[in-house]
Amino acid sequence: MLKRFIIAISILLFLAAPAAGQELIVLSPDIPELEFPIAVMGGGETCVVLTMSSQDTSWDSRPHSSVILHAAIDGEFANAIVVFGGGQILEYTLCAGPLSPGEHTLKLMLARDISPAKQGSVTIYEIAARTFLHQDSAFFLYEFSPFLYERAAEQSTDVSLKLFANPVSDQGRTTIEYHVVLSNEDGGTGRNPAILMSRYGRTTDIEWVYRVVVDEATGDIISEQYQGSGHDTRDFTGRKIGRHPVLRVATDNGNFEQDGETPVRVGLLPVRFAWGGEQPREAIMDAFPWMHRIASEEMFAENKATRNYNSKSAQLGDMRDYVYIDYHAQNLNGEKTLSFEVQLKGGKHWYSTNPGKDVPFLGDDGLLAFSGWMRTNIKLPPGTKTGDIQSLRILGAGNVSYEIMVVKAFMLDDFYLPQTPFFELPDKVILSPENRQFIYRIEPRKQ
Repeated sequence: MLKRFIIAISILLFLAAPAAGQELIVLSPDIPELEFPIAVMGGGETCVVLTMSSQDTSWDSRPHSSVILHAAIDGEFANAIVVFGGGQILEYTLCAGPLSPGEHTLKLMLARDISPAKQGSVTIYEIAARTFLHQDSAFFLYEFSPFLYERAAEQSTDVSLKLFANPVSDQGRTTIEYHVVLSNEDGGTGRNPAILMSRYGRTTDIEWVYRVVVDEATGDIISEQYQGSGHDTRDFTGRKIGRHPVLRVATDNGNFEQDGETPVRVGLLPVRFAWGGEQPREAIMDAFPWMHRIASEEMFAENKATRNYNSKSAQLGDMRDYVYIDYHAQNLNGEKTLSFEVQLKGGKHWYSTNPGKDVPFLGDDGLLAFSGWMRTNIKLPPGTKTGDIQSLRILGAGNVSYEIMVVKAFMLDDFYLPQTPFFELPDKVILSPENRQFIYRIEPRKQ
């Protein structure tokens, strides 16, 4: 039997291995498919959580980046799973929509025809099914989560990593806006990764997918929209599985359409995540820090990053060699005028969130213009640690008019885990043409 159960949010279904006494289950070219019984105890939304790894793959290794599984329930296709985490043991999710109470059969199959790693295998450490019942307060979150046709999962690029939402209740209506984290965007701002990092502090693509407004008393849909090509907001009128809208990642900058299919369709289990009040949307990656690793590996796989550091190069480095800065600010005139910089001990150079400072052809595209909670970052020489940082500077350019309420600066550790911030802004500051900079000396942490 598998080693342990996962306690379900609402009701634990049934977990089993195909052979008693088996410690681990491995799907491989020799054993390309396996079946598992699932006992659904009550009507609702069913998702399966699988804890898996794929030791012979790595997201930065082309063409051996991942293995794709097809899942069927009672013989009907029930979405796919892209096992992209390599040897790291991660939870992958398969939402199948509404299932009737009773006994069902889940079949997992290696999709070798579309898997980048044709001979790859998958180790399953645990498997559990969760049912979310109609009476659950969070039921809406799971009932309306979109199923997505991936644009290029079988080509090891821009794969869906996580789906999240923060339902808001107001005057008898619940509004749910689902956002997806894609491992990168090949188009749009993603064509210039250095600018992407400056503006958003990440190379993943975080996009809103689908927005639904539901009457809490009746469960009726009042309105539903999705983000179409060109970032247009459009009414959703497309196909559904249960009440799950089916959408397709249609562009290389992560926009969607409600028609067409691709070889890979996924049903990710949405997580509840709130942003904007005390943290930027990018903080979802800190909650699941393996996303920092996947983002970094994709940059190396696509030759957008190099380990040969050059301050005058627009190529990125390892994500662990960056200072990440979360800031809450108000741009008072709408112009691009803000940057953050750090200085290392024993040095005079200021490393900037604006890559155009050292890479002139990038110009001022890396200067910041945002209000609200945002993230940016600074590329540092490989191996730099927080203890090597001497000073942090908040800097304004041109006709700057910025109010900065919060600044938190941190780095990732060797395992891509966010470290405790090494700097937090002690007091609000206002940048103006008369006061263009504020410099803070970084004090050693108290042990």
